[in-house]
Amino acid sequence: MFTLAIILILAGILLLILGLYPARKICAKTKHNGWRMLSILISSFIIGYAGVFVSLILSQTINPILFGLSVILFSGGIFVYMVTSFSLNTIEKLHTLAEEEKYNALHDPLTSLPNRKHCIETINLLIEMETPFQLMLMDVVNFKQVNDGMGHFCGDQLLIQIGQRIASHLDKGDFIARIGGDEFVIICPNKTDIGTQAIANVINFELKKPFSIDGFELTSSSIIGISTFPDNGSDAEQMINSADVAMYWAKKSGREHARFRSSMSQGARKKLQISRQIDQALENEQFRIFYQPIICSKLDIVCGYEALMRWVKEDGTTISPIDFIPIAEQSNKINSITEWLLDKVAIDIDAFDDAGIHCPIHVNLSAKDLMGRNLENQLTRLANSDPRFVATVVLEITESTAINRLRSPEKLLEKLKAIGFKISLDDFGTGYSSLSLLRDLPVDQIKIDRSFLYQLEDNDRNRSIVSNAISLAHGLGYTVVAEGVEQLEILKILRMYGCDYIQGFYYSPAIPLQEAISWTLRHNPPQINELAHYTT
Repeated sequence: MFTLAIILILAGILLLILGLYPARKICAKTKHNGWRMLSILISSFIIGYAGVFVSLILSQTINPILFGLSVILFSGGIFVYMVTSFSLNTIEKLHTLAEEEKYNALHDPLTSLPNRKHCIETINLLIEMETPFQLMLMDVVNFKQVNDGMGHFCGDQLLIQIGQRIASHLDKGDFIARIGGDEFVIICPNKTDIGTQAIANVINFELKKPFSIDGFELTSSSIIGISTFPDNGSDAEQMINSADVAMYWAKKSGREHARFRSSMSQGARKKLQISRQIDQALENEQFRIFYQPIICSKLDIVCGYEALMRWVKEDGTTISPIDFIPIAEQSNKINSITEWLLDKVAIDIDAFDDAGIHCPIHVNLSAKDLMGRNLENQLTRLANSDPRFVATVVLEITESTAINRLRSPEKLLEKLKAIGFKISLDDFGTGYSSLSLLRDLPVDQIKIDRSFLYQLEDNDRNRSIVSNAISLAHGLGYTVVAEGVEQLEILKILRMYGCDYIQGFYYSPAIPLQEAISWTLRHNPPQINELAHYTT
């Protein structure tokens, strides 16, 4: 029993010593006073255990009480060791998870490069340290063609390989980040203009070498805009915007890279200002919907409307759609505008119904609206909440959208058709594949572009195009709208050719909701307002 008691106490001392190490490690990690006090207590326990051990050795006697004490001391050692070891293990796991979360928050999940947040933090740190640096904003030229033509997997693999290839040619201390889509930022501290230009040349040279992706070989290239701190900005946003302006200028000039100059930003400043104001305009209800009547050419009655956006600022000034719609598309804010427009049209349907007017309302869709699932989800939600919505709203896509911006427009449009919406092909005749579009796309109607109506009474070529387009559409079972009609002579020719619907200033410009209702009630005979609904 004496020997066993000695062994138990020695084991207890050993366990306390083993438990002291993780306790001190936790104390160093957490800097918490509680763990510091626990480390001191464990050290005190070790001294106390050693005192009992020495006492037993000197007395060479054991009794049940002392043996029970040795068991308690051994158990205490086990407890301390388990608590400190498990605590350290848990804290290290939490620390690892925190580090992983921090890494994920600062890195792009696809390429593992630093992301936009990390990029902004790096720029701000260099600015705080007053370190001169050059910033390059790079856009991959043919990424969209690869993504649309070969699929998202190949597009993702191309981005991964581009990031790796660029990073391998940067100097120590340089920084690369993927800030979104196919855009990369390269930051070069303490580099000269010549050094940065050399890097830009190397990047384009390397991107033109073949990439091997899913059994295919393809090449790429880039457009790079360069800005310099402190000359071209005092914060991260200004530095990136300056590089963006330079990149846009390089694209327009057909160059591979360009360095920012103040003369480049004259038009860009206005665009940037409008882009920043769009979100505020949505929040403050500055956008309005104006409705332009669509007239049945045979009955001369209102049979539909086109919903058109207008931006009226708080001071009463207006911003033309020609100015803000292209900017909204470039800055990816067109989706928010379309979402607002569809929700507002859904509300306005009630006002038309209350006035006894039941006509289709045409809504224009951007190419970017058709590139995600948000539009389909919103249209499904609105259709489920009110069956009138799907029966009333006609979705318009431009011919250029159908040709250039979508990999498989017929698949996307078939989904919308399956929900119950009708499709109108706007600006018909302005693209290069009009006949194949009529054959392949699930459209219900075409809208002849206003450019073909110019001097229609005197221009034999335009008259031939318009008359044949109308005949072709009717042969395929589509209806035809002519937009931009401003003269009676043009109207008479279109009627002669059998054009179904007329839209233009000859009848009415786009006007606010209540004015559109009043105008319709004045124009349409009361007894046929209920019959004004037409089928596209």
